[in-house]
Amino acid sequence: MDYIGWLKNKDLEYKDGILHFANLNMIDVAEKYGTPIYVINEEMIRKRYRKLKEKLDSVYSKNGIYFAVKSNSNLSVLKILNSEGACFDCTSTGEIYECFKVGIPPEKIIFTGNMFTNEDFKFAVENKVHVNLDSISQLRRLNKIFEYLGIEKQTISFRINPEFGAG
Repeated sequence: MDYIGWLKNKDLEYKDGILHFANLNMIDVAEKYGTPIYVINEEMIRKRYRKLKEKLDSVYSKNGIYFAVKSNSNLSVLKILNSEGACFDCTSTGEIYECFKVGIPPEKIIFTGNMFTNEDFKFAVENKVHVNLDSISQLRRLNKIFEYLGIEKQTISFRINPEFGAG
């Protein structure tokens, strides 16, 4: 892809030597709102999500797209993706709070931590957030949290790496 094609793919173009994003003059945006600034293209987010979902649905109807919240936890982005039907992969309780802030229900969240604390597990269990584990020791600890809280065990996910390390 050439440079002009790459720009268009990102909804960027130069008009009279001025960069435009989603048909917005970036100089005007900077003068109005200051810099640095993040400009989000809702139409592009929706378009790309729908294109991916359509492709997945064409080959496998039982699928779910999990957005990695750590890649962009902007509340507007989370709202947009939630309205499109996305699910969310969170790596911290803070990211889960962000999802809750915009009305994302716990059944659309999976908690994939690397170093879960017992407090992380307790938070996930109490809020009915699915947990993605990567070791037997985590499974044992999570089981103890369910027992301690007297809450019925819920669905979990388990990552497997047959080679080495955790997972």
